[in-house]
Amino acid sequence: MNDDPMIEASGPASIVGAINSVCPRLEPLIRRRLNAIKLSILAEEGKDGVYAKLNGKTVSQILELYENFVRPPLDGGSLRDIRYTLYDSPPDENNRG
Repeated sequence: MNDDPMIEASGPASIVGAINSVCPRLEPLIRRRLNAIKLSILAEEGKDGVYAKLNGKTVSQILELYENFVRPPLDGGSLRDIRYTLYDSPPDENNRG
């Protein structure tokens, strides 16, 4: 990545905006991966978690750290004006067959 922006925020309240502000400069695939990582952490740990894990890191560092964090979608689309994305389930730890 030629342009490797650093995610820098003054605190948890501004971390999502800081990430969103670098997204337009990224290639679409990189932008989607970064957004998926951000949303996953946000859902699990809130803005404090996103700030703790992503602030002060470059986009390439984040993508490397969370390389397998978000599974790629299997399919996506819309149904009756509702957009959806279908992901594979995580491996079943009890069935190592």
